[in-house]
Parts: sequence; C-alpha cells; structure tokens
Amino acid sequence: MQPTVANQDVAETTTGKPIASLPTHFKLPRWQFLNSNGFRRDPFANQTAEQEYAHADRIELEELPGISATSTAGVNGQVHDLSAELSTAPTADKPAIALTPSPALPSSQPQQSLAESKPLFSPLAFFVDPVYARRLDGFILEELRRRQHSFVFGRPGAGKTTTRFALEAHIRTEPRRTLNVTVDYTGQAAVDAADLNRRLIRAIATDLFVQVVEQFAHRQAEPTAAQDEAMLWLLARGGRELRRVLERLLSEREPSPTWGLAALWRLLNRPIVRPAMPTELLKTWLTSLQERLTSSEAAANPAGSWQDAVKATHAWEIETIFLAIDGIDTEQRTRRDMMKILRPLLDKAPAFAAQGIYLKGFLPLELRDDVQQRLLRAGVADEDARFIELHWERQRLQALLMERYIAAGAARRSLTDLVTPELGDIDERVLVEANGSPRRLVTLIDQLITVHTARPPVMRPITDAEWKEAIRLTDDILRGQY
Repeated sequence: MQPTVANQDVAETTTGKPIASLPTHFKLPRWQFLNSNGFRRDPFANQTAEQEYAHADRIELEELPGISATSTAGVNGQVHDLSAELSTAPTADKPAIALTPSPALPSSQPQQSLAESKPLFSPLAFFVDPVYARRLDGFILEELRRRQHSFVFGRPGAGKTTTRFALEAHIRTEPRRTLNVTVDYTGQAAVDAADLNRRLIRAIATDLFVQVVEQFAHRQAEPTAAQDEAMLWLLARGGRELRRVLERLLSEREPSPTWGLAALWRLLNRPIVRPAMPTELLKTWLTSLQERLTSSEAAANPAGSWQDAVKATHAWEIETIFLAIDGIDTEQRTRRDMMKILRPLLDKAPAFAAQGIYLKGFLPLELRDDVQQRLLRAGVADEDARFIELHWERQRLQALLMERYIAAGAARRSLTDLVTPELGDIDERVLVEANGSPRRLVTLIDQLITVHTARPPVMRPITDAEWKEAIRLTDDILRGQY
C-alpha cells in the first residue's frame, strides 16, 4: 500500500516549520508518524533478507531540525530517554558503542551512536544471533566459519537467508584467506553435471572478484602476474553479468557517496558489505583486466573445470572456500526435488573437505534427516558436520525487536505509548503473535504502521481495530510460507 499525503500542509512540525515548506517525503504520513515518534529510519519496511540487503545502501531519512536523537515523546506524551543507556563507557557486560557499523562483528549491541548525524545504514549492523544471547556463550557466525561442513535448518521466515548474508559479510570484512561462494538455487536448478560445473565456476568468479575489489582500498601494490592471470581466467568464464559489472566499474561517473562502487554488487545478487572506493590503483588494474580480457583467447573459449577455478583462488592466497547453499525451497519444490538438487554436492562432501572446501547449507527444516543420511552414505561422520536448527525463543525475538529500534535511531524500547489502553501490553502481543518467526515479527509491525498511517491524522493512538487489521494483512502476506 502506497502512503498518500495527508492534507496537513497548513500544520506545523515540532520545529515550528510549516509542512508545506518541507521536502515532499516529509509530508508522507508514514514518515510523519515515524519521525514524530523518534524514528530516523524505517527498518520495518522490508520483511525478507533479500529485500533488506538489496536496499543496504539506503541512508536514513534526513532528520528535521530540532528533533532530539536521544529523547522523544510518543503520541500519548510519554518521553523516552536513553542518555544513560547510551553511555560509551565500556563495562564487562556492555562494550563501547561503535561510531560506525561493524559488519564483521554483528552483535546485540548498538552498532552506531544514536547521536551521530550520518552513520552508514545497513541491515548488517543489526543482525541478531539466532542461537546465542551472549558472545560469552558462543557466536553462530564463528561456528559457521569453522573448517567443517555446516547446515542451518529452519522453517520459512526463521532467518536462514539472513544468517547466510551475515556470514558472507563476516567473511568479506575479515577474510582470513577464506572465500564465501554463494550457490543460490532461487530459480531454475542445474540440469546436469556440466551445468552445475558452469554455475559453480561463475559463482566462484563473482565472489572472488567482489572480495578482491573491496580489498583494494587497503592495497599498496598491484596484484602479481599470477593473480592477474587467475582473475582473467575466471572473468572469462564468469558470465555476462560479471563482465557488465566490470565495464560499469570503469564507466561509473557518480558512485554512491556512501558505498562507492559497491552499489553495483546488487547487479550480481551480492549484498553490499563495505565501501569499494574508486582508487587510482583499482582503476589501473581494472583497465588492464578489461583490455587483456578483450584480446584474450580465453574469452573466446570459456570452457573450464571447477578444479581449475579452485586453483585460480589459490593464486589469491585463498586457503578455504565455503559453498553457501540457499534458495533450495523456492519454486514450489517438493522434498524429493530439493534432495535431487543437493545430492551432487552432498556426495562430493568428503572430496571437498580434502581440498579445504566446505558446504554451508541454509536449508528447510524438513530436509535435516535426509541430508544427514546422505552425508553418512557419502562417508561424512556425524561429528564431522555441524547441524543447527533455528528456533526463536521469546528472548531472541525481543532482542531482534530491540535491534530494530536501535537501527531506526529510535530512543525507545516499547510501543506502549503509541497505542490505546485497550490494547494493553502491546509489546507482549507482538511477541506472541510473531509465533517464533522473525519475519512475521517485522512484517506485523510494518503492517501496523501501514494501516495506522493510511487514515489521517497520524498523530493519534493506534487502535485495536488497526491491530486486528494488521494481523489479517500479515496473514495474507505470509500465507503459504509456513
């Protein structure tokens, strides 16, 4: 539902400025409601990991002058003040708050100061560990980085793809001679062994290229001749999309002011993790690659093997490769169909491990027993593979909600002051209605805001009727996903 501009041009904002004199987006009811209640961003507008990470380069809405970043009054007049909570003095239980997002270390702590005017805004900054409440107890991304086959199982909306994106971000910001290769089965699956080989080569070419370009911000010298040859070999077999991105990297005149050239990663279906600035060294290297690729015989003869692709990564000092498998449960696939897709990779698991290649599966819950049995048949003992099931307890869902508030720049930890008294403990209602699903939690709040702001004036309490309508719309959106 697209918000409509309320007829409030003659009204004034909390700053005393007439709304008619403000930019258009300030007049949107949804923006008015969020901003007036302390939200500087809208982290509830995207319900799936793919949607969120596709928009990872968006910056928070421009803040109206005079609105405090650390305190705000809700529609019922209750004031929230987090000045004490936002103390930057580190303690054993609360480390210092980072002034910029640190995708390499997602945690339950704020990733930016709420008082900072223009922090980077990325969903990587508010990733919530679905398993561990405290880093002292463990960290799912470090578990998944171990040199062993690992599989994350969960029902739709449980956070499998979000965890995959977060793992990729963790690796790309702190590689440790590791390369994450995305094997996404959203869409048509490989039809035979040769097709699978081509897809794996394209995936490894794409992910190595992205990781190398990102690291140029820290390079002091050009890559070696062996590294150039390896990258040329991969680019020649990386597919048209990768070649087009190479051309765009050289022709982009106005890169993103925040993320630089990394905004182009969306064309490769890769998340934006860190800025990729167009340094002179990078431009020189890319120009050389483009010129040599155009005249290369390899470009006209793109045949190649997966083993040759792996060798190409070794030239870039890659010692470990993770094959991140996702999207298996799309396209209305049956359990038999999904296992047919997975079987070729599972059967190669022992050979992969011997080469420093490990499967990292993000799979539907109903495949757990099938995957375990197939691995055993292939020769992978239970102790040599890690199985993780995503079950969101109330505490973890509440932590996710708190992180959304922090990502929004909101100095609040409750919706209580935004609803009518008949709704009672609205926070508890939201957590119960989420039914253990982070996707349902975010979707429900998004629909609650949408329903409420569709009927002006927006600066009034959310009603019980609007709550029930939001539940109905959430059910419609998520129907068939559970």
